[in-house]
Amino acid sequence: MTMQQLSQYGILPTWDLGLVVFLFILILFYEISSGKSRFLLTLLSTYFSFVIVYFFPFWRWFEEAFGLKEFFYLKILFFGGLVFLFTLLLSRSILGSFFSFAKRKIGHFFQTLLFSILQTGLLASMGFSFLPEEYYGDISPLVFKILLEDFSRFLWILLPIAALVVVKKKKEKIFDEPRKKRFR
Repeated sequence: MTMQQLSQYGILPTWDLGLVVFLFILILFYEISSGKSRFLLTLLSTYFSFVIVYFFPFWRWFEEAFGLKEFFYLKILFFGGLVFLFTLLLSRSILGSFFSFAKRKIGHFFQTLLFSILQTGLLASMGFSFLPEEYYGDISPLVFKILLEDFSRFLWILLPIAALVVVKKKKEKIFDEPRKKRFR
């Protein structure tokens, strides 16, 4: 396909689309190497971090004290740092030992791919949500529709939880040995 054909569908190689693809590849490798138990911890860390950054009461103080007019970069960096920090801390906490029942078993590739897509969408949607509305014009229509519309944000928050509920753990086959007759 040519660039003109891609632009008709709203798919242009822009910085925001490149960032989402890079994030997806990074998370896919992370998910493959760490397994589903780490996905749960990262997912919890993402939700915790978003709530903390969103409701952080001192943003106005930062704006006034440091004269920052565009401090959304600080919010995005703070969000990313908290996700990383919470993932490390939760893996060493009681939650880490609780979720270690998987013992680094790597699930089916389909499940890993699904969880990677959902984690990427969630992180990107939450990260882009800190952008001021005046920057929305700089974002490609495709990325805006997929990540920034209200319904899209709602789906990105809901879908990882739904996937955890729907995707079943692979049942281990248990081979029953024939019962030995008990002699009386």
